[in-house]
Amino acid sequence: MRKIFCIIIAIIITAITAGCWDRIEAKQLGIVSSILYDITEDDEYYIIVEIRNPSAIGSNTGGSSGESPRVTVSATAESFPEALRKVSIVLERTVFGGHNKVRFITENHAKKGVFKLFDYTSRDFIADERTFMVMVKAEEPKSIYEVKIGLSDLLGQHIRDL
Repeated sequence: MRKIFCIIIAIIITAITAGCWDRIEAKQLGIVSSILYDITEDDEYYIIVEIRNPSAIGSNTGGSSGESPRVTVSATAESFPEALRKVSIVLERTVFGGHNKVRFITENHAKKGVFKLFDYTSRDFIADERTFMVMVKAEEPKSIYEVKIGLSDLLGQHIRDL
C-alpha cells in the first residue's frame, strides 16, 4: 500500500511541475535572418538586424498591403546584448537568433577585434552556431540591406543559398 501511495504522489508531482517555465509564443518572436555587426568611432557597438516579416512572406504580391518580407532594425549601445535589447524594444518582440543564417562583420569591426563578438555569440544559448560569417568591406556597410537580391525574400537566406 505504501509503494502505491508513493507512486501516485510521484505521478502527481511530475504532472504538476512539468511544463515550460520560459515559454514564448511564436507570435512574440522576431526571427532573425541576418545581422550586421559594426563598431562606431566612439567604440560603441552598432548592429543591424534583418527580421522576417511573417505577414508578408508566402504571398506573391509581398503581403496583402504590399509589405516587405523583411524588416531591418538598427541599434547602437555599449555592448551587443544591450543593442539587441534595444532592437527588441523597437520591434516589440523578442529577438530570436536560432534561425540566423548569416553574420556580417564590417571591416572596421574586424580591425578593432572580434573577440567580444565571438565570446558573446558562443555563450548565447539562443544564437545559432552554424551561421555563415561574412566580412563586409564597404564605405556604407548598411547598404547591403538595400541590394536587390533576386528571387529570395531575405538577404540572409540568399547568402545561405549561394
